[in-house]
Amino acid sequence: MTPTPDENNINDAADNAEPTPEPGAQPAADTQTPPAPKGEPDVFARPVKAAPAAHRPEPAPSGPNASRAIPKSAASEVFDWLETLTVVMACVVLFFTFFFRIVTVDGESMEHTLENKDQLIITNLFYTPTDGDIVVIHVPNFVETAPLIKRVIATGGQTVDIDYSTWTVTVDGKALDEPYVNKVDAEMISESNLTFPLTVPEGYVFIMGDNRNNSTDSRTFGPVDARYVYGHVLFRFFPFDRLGPV
Repeated sequence: MTPTPDENNINDAADNAEPTPEPGAQPAADTQTPPAPKGEPDVFARPVKAAPAAHRPEPAPSGPNASRAIPKSAASEVFDWLETLTVVMACVVLFFTFFFRIVTVDGESMEHTLENKDQLIITNLFYTPTDGDIVVIHVPNFVETAPLIKRVIATGGQTVDIDYSTWTVTVDGKALDEPYVNKVDAEMISESNLTFPLTVPEGYVFIMGDNRNNSTDSRTFGPVDARYVYGHVLFRFFPFDRLGPV
């Protein structure tokens, strides 16, 4: 006689049996993460190691001492000051060598525009002599070897005439307005061997001092080559009570 299966066993087997997929249905995807293949480490599962203390950046200072700088030694401070002073002095020397010069008036030939011992700043940078400019100039073959400071009366191609009795100077037939001239109650002194009117050669300048009766200038030695002009006066910086442009 064939034994009849127990009903409970049949139900258990039915519960445990995998469901038969319907025709045309896709098999269910396995939701579990597959293990990493052999030979390829699972970097996501590897614990991150902390950086050694020696390689960690130092935390920013905080608290009342956060902004306090590390004090320098006295020798380091002195060295920094000397270095700065050296750079400044070098710049000043270059500045006054190639761009500007300091000159001191020696004599009375430019009174009262300039006084004896006035200290001036002159420049020859991009300069072309112009009527009325005060210039420092060297006169070759003259007994006075030091540079002279005079006013430009005329330049190359212009014609100068002088009336010594009336202190009148004309350039190209036009009388100059010269409020700067230091006139006296006498005739303008003439020490010239030149014949006026005189036409200034190209590239030359005719110069005179403002103190006409106490000045040796182009009335004596004639026009001067403009290449001997050291520069024109820009500024008087001493004495301080007369400080300003000239």
